[in-house]
Amino acid sequence: MGLDSIIFILFLLIHLFVGIRAIKHSTIQHTHCATPHIIAAILAITYGGEVLCSPLDMDCLLRLAGSMISYFIIGNLLAHRLHLFLNNRSVAEIMGRCYGNAIRKIVAICGLLHSASVVAIQFKMLSMAICWFFAIQPHYSLLMAALFVMFSVGSTIIQPLVLVRVVRCASFGIFLPIVAWTLWKCMVNQYNVDQANLALAIKDSWNSLIHGRLGLLDYIIYFIVCSIPAFYPAQVVPMLISANATQIKRSFNGAGFFALSINLFLLWVAVLVQNNAGKSVLSAIPLTIFDTHLGLKGMLMISVAALTISTAGANLHAATGLITDDLPDLFKWVKKPIIHLAIVGVMAMFLARYTTYQMIWMTIFLFKAVVSLPLLCSLMGVSLHACTVLVGMLAGGVTTILWFCFAPNPGLNSLLPAIGMNLLSIIVIQFFKGKRTPDQHHLTNSLPQDPFPKPPLLWKQWPKYITFHRMKQFNFFDYLQKQLPKDNLSYILFSFYILLTGYGSFYTFSGNPIWHAILEVLILFPSLLVATFFLVYIFSAQSYVRKIVSIMWPLSHIYFLFLVGTGMTILSKFAHLHNIIFILNLFLSLFITPLSVILFGSILSIIVVSILLHYMDSNITLIDCFLDLNINIACVIFMLFILVGGFLYHNNSLGKLLSIIQVLTSEKEEQNARQFFNKQQVEALAYESSYIICQLNNWLTRLEESDQRLLAYSAQATRLNKYFNSVFQHLKHNLHLVTNWISMDQLLAECFDAIKISNIYDTPYVVINTKHLYMQCAIESIKNLIISSLYSCSAYQSLHSHQKKDIYMYIDDTQLGYRLTLLQGKLQKINAIRFVITTAIRLPMIRPTYKVAEMADIQILADSEEKIDLGNQHIVHAHYGYYERHASESEITHLYVIPVNVKEITKAFAALSPVVHTQKMALDPISIKEEAAFLEQVKKKAGLDVALVMDALQLIKVYYTTQRRKTGELFYLHPMAVASILLTITQDANVIIAGLVHDVVQNTPLTEAGLTTLFGAAITQIVSASACLEKELPGQTDDYTAYIQAIMGDTNHDAILVRLADVLHNARTISGHTIEKQIEKARLIQKFYLPLAMHIQLVDITHELQLHSEKVLNIAMGKE
Repeated sequence: MGLDSIIFILFLLIHLFVGIRAIKHSTIQHTHCATPHIIAAILAITYGGEVLCSPLDMDCLLRLAGSMISYFIIGNLLAHRLHLFLNNRSVAEIMGRCYGNAIRKIVAICGLLHSASVVAIQFKMLSMAICWFFAIQPHYSLLMAALFVMFSVGSTIIQPLVLVRVVRCASFGIFLPIVAWTLWKCMVNQYNVDQANLALAIKDSWNSLIHGRLGLLDYIIYFIVCSIPAFYPAQVVPMLISANATQIKRSFNGAGFFALSINLFLLWVAVLVQNNAGKSVLSAIPLTIFDTHLGLKGMLMISVAALTISTAGANLHAATGLITDDLPDLFKWVKKPIIHLAIVGVMAMFLARYTTYQMIWMTIFLFKAVVSLPLLCSLMGVSLHACTVLVGMLAGGVTTILWFCFAPNPGLNSLLPAIGMNLLSIIVIQFFKGKRTPDQHHLTNSLPQDPFPKPPLLWKQWPKYITFHRMKQFNFFDYLQKQLPKDNLSYILFSFYILLTGYGSFYTFSGNPIWHAILEVLILFPSLLVATFFLVYIFSAQSYVRKIVSIMWPLSHIYFLFLVGTGMTILSKFAHLHNIIFILNLFLSLFITPLSVILFGSILSIIVVSILLHYMDSNITLIDCFLDLNINIACVIFMLFILVGGFLYHNNSLGKLLSIIQVLTSEKEEQNARQFFNKQQVEALAYESSYIICQLNNWLTRLEESDQRLLAYSAQATRLNKYFNSVFQHLKHNLHLVTNWISMDQLLAECFDAIKISNIYDTPYVVINTKHLYMQCAIESIKNLIISSLYSCSAYQSLHSHQKKDIYMYIDDTQLGYRLTLLQGKLQKINAIRFVITTAIRLPMIRPTYKVAEMADIQILADSEEKIDLGNQHIVHAHYGYYERHASESEITHLYVIPVNVKEITKAFAALSPVVHTQKMALDPISIKEEAAFLEQVKKKAGLDVALVMDALQLIKVYYTTQRRKTGELFYLHPMAVASILLTITQDANVIIAGLVHDVVQNTPLTEAGLTTLFGAAITQIVSASACLEKELPGQTDDYTAYIQAIMGDTNHDAILVRLADVLHNARTISGHTIEKQIEKARLIQKFYLPLAMHIQLVDITHELQLHSEKVLNIAMGKE
């Protein structure tokens, strides 16, 4: 018995022993796992024993490439629906929740057949490997393979045993690279290091590989079919055990990138095997190739065993879950899951023994033809009827069976017609049956309100930067572990780097047996072992392994980046390729290696260089490289850049100290600014409250009859009660705002984790189009905002619409513009994120700036809207954001604009905004004259309450104390002029007073609640509707006519009058703007306001607006 047999038998015995012990604790419960473990599970499903035992032809390579593309599709294109897979136990349960219990049973049966068939394939692969080694009859080897796999699948549904994970990584990280390198050496020797012949040989191998039994069109169809996400039971398991949708997305994207690397290397191995053996299967390689390295054949055997065990184990657990959860009546007499696993194993063994390969592949393809398409349609948001899905499944299944029965060589070619029949049946039946009307599920908002841990103050963290006495307690292992990267991506990138620069550089050497033998021991094997070790550490991180990694990490940097890089540069006679690798090594070490390791590695490199130069003479044969580039100048410039960058990177101790001081100072400034700004808000609200009480008291004193006073007392008490309730709620949210940074992915993941999704169509589409990866906010408040809006959309459409609609969530970049009142029209712009949560198909137009006052507005909502919107409104206003809510008969839209960093706002406001009552207005003669003329006009108007108009005039004079228009006049003259225009076209007192106060909420610290308390809800509604007319303008001028038709039916007629009067006075004083702004306003008047004024037959206003707009445009044309 040779060494290879001993290695293989030892692996089988150890693994069998560990596996039997693990089976005692077998379970099918789903538990959350880390992302690397989920990636490893996805790869285990993708790469089974057939990679080493079956031909690496184009069929196999295209299937693997299609799987890779499907992972990217799942992780990116379907990411907005991945929340569906959470809190479920199987793919059958997901389909059952969508389409009923009958569909669930069908999916479970198809999934069971698919998993059992995949296990049967793995049994055959391992049986084939056993027959290679031992002279055993096929049916005995199959029985041995089945028993070995079933007794060693492990105890968990996601992670195979540690030994299997290690061997899997070694298969792709050590075994296949050594085989490829050995084949390459034979190929180089065969053609006597002739580059032209080598290139022709590789080309011939490639041509023989791609010119198989299928044509180009067949390969394209084959690849497309393989790229369609299949959602096999074992493939869905990693989704089910993920913590959130973000982890699913990252796991499948990570698996896609790993699969891309493995597939490219398998393609290279296939080309080399095709050239050497004339066939694309590894078993066809001559035994002399495996005899070049001791134990290589044994490693082939344990690699096949590890790949088959992990793939079969994943499918066995998936099938066991289907039997336990979705087919409980099938084996109701079985109580233990381990018996279910044994039943599936026996079923797979019978399939492998008594059926043909064609029958097994038919059952494998049946799942994709029957289940994958309707599930994919549901994930894409297509609402299907249950009968439609049932008929489509039947059509796809029957087509697959007939194709396999009557077609000569069906293979994957049967999938396309089966999927086509399934899709055609779905389209036809759906056309006749109509859309599915699922039962309405009433959801409850159950967000856990865990207190957010308050981080320690920065000045309390200061001692950790200056406690030098801790040097006495220095622990070497702790120091090394602190130097380890916190992100697994660093290990992955470093592993790929040393494989490319260490193992990959060997393919550039010419034939030199002496140097090849030495460098294989010194560079090739160490690079493969170290890279594999780091990959194993990522996928199965153990506490004891971390200590080994803490030593291996700096040693690998010293060895590969310094010693190997320096030695290869000298031995290759300073070939440009190795010069570049040496420079890259220096560059990489400066940014990922501790300074002490760099110094130590540099000293060792100098010693190695001295030794090599001392013992080398002119007669020594160095390494010749195929590739040599004349890029000396680029190398010098790159070297200088690296040296300067490395010096700046490591000379950052002073910069860290300054940054700490800056953070401390900035935090103190922000705290002071927040306190000062809160004080300003309280003062402004206190002044507003006292003003309101004073005005209400004045109104009471005007009443002469006692009965009127009693009624007025009651009405004013109700108004004040609502007003002060709104003020107190606002202060409660604003004065206790605790903010922290959170990533957008984490925010959405936590929101969707807290939502109870009972149907696939309750899962919202999420479209993220923002460059801001993080935002600073009150995290729990923003989570409540998003969750309550999603529930509001779901509840609203269940009450107002008979047709189920998708919920869309859009996240975009925009800006918030804060009017710094009392500072002559200054506008502070802050980066912000817009959240739109809607059931409407039409997305609201993104404005470049959403303008709000710096004093967060306070509103008194109607009783019907208070419960839904009051909390959301307080959250948005506490963040100094912008809030809109639109509802129609069947659609609802929530729009929130939240600043990216809320601390930027309070700091800016505290430095710029004075309180309104600190100054008094100084009237000039022109203002006094215009005010007197306006009051005279008011007194002439019959039936108009002059006292109420005077109160409104006094309000704007107080709140516009220091503001002036761009023309230089006092700002309060503008609303007074608007009211004067309204006096000529209406006798409604509410409209005239609304004209007086139409801008006071937008441009001053007066709140909407205060305006409502003073003048009533009717006037506030007119003001709000008037302001929304231009805000909601369509983006395209062609839509203005339809918009005018819409607002004439929906908008208050009084609000249109106020808006037109405002536009008319702005047109009269348009000279205060720049010429560009004048042209923009004039064109808007011509395209929107003129047709609107003509539509309501305001002849005088129409004529004057036309004169002003034409005058501006004529002047502009004359200047041009």
